[in-house]
Amino acid sequence: MAVFNAPWVARIIRFQYHVCRRKVLENSTLPQELADRILETVEETDVDEIAVIAHSIGTQMVIPIMECLLQSDSKALEEAISSERLYLVTIGHSIPFTSRDGKYMNRALRNVGDSQIKWLDISAPTDPGCFPLVDPVKDQFGGKQRVHTLNAGLYKSFSEKTYQNARKNRYLMHFLYLMKPDGEHAEDGDVFNLYRTLADRFSFCLGLPEEPVEVEPFFAMGRNRN
Repeated sequence: MAVFNAPWVARIIRFQYHVCRRKVLENSTLPQELADRILETVEETDVDEIAVIAHSIGTQMVIPIMECLLQSDSKALEEAISSERLYLVTIGHSIPFTSRDGKYMNRALRNVGDSQIKWLDISAPTDPGCFPLVDPVKDQFGGKQRVHTLNAGLYKSFSEKTYQNARKNRYLMHFLYLMKPDGEHAEDGDVFNLYRTLADRFSFCLGLPEEPVEVEPFFAMGRNRN
């Protein structure tokens, strides 16, 4: 029997209601404040890599943050994006839940999608808390593939015991991305390991092509727009 954390799901639904109906993010200064912190890092540090990483509900919140950031009039920001010093990584995203039902989130997603920032999404078909292998920009607006999508293949990263426990506890499955792999082949180069990946540039470590590759999503809500 699969176990799902009902209070967790209820909190997510409540959050999405407040985002779409009560405009809590639209009327908040938080997205701009966080965008300013990222911009400060871009302009005032000499680090060679700045990864903006979001997981789960955080992937919905990061979209308006990135929209605010991209509206900044900053030469350093433009250079950071073009050189891929700055990039976006979403993990187990659930963006369509709010982008399809809220004008503010829909606009923010379009603006981020229209930008030149490199965007990688990592997901797994066995994760019921996300839209696996779904490019949220293409899914919403149509057109060509915009987001680089990666199947985490969590079954290869974790031991049989850990993975089967996660299959029974879907709440756990949604957080396996963030856990240290304990599988026999966890250190193999072709096995997803967030900790190892963070030690290198995502674009080089994953061998991403220049343009996102067309993928067949595991599922997508709503009608096909192509």
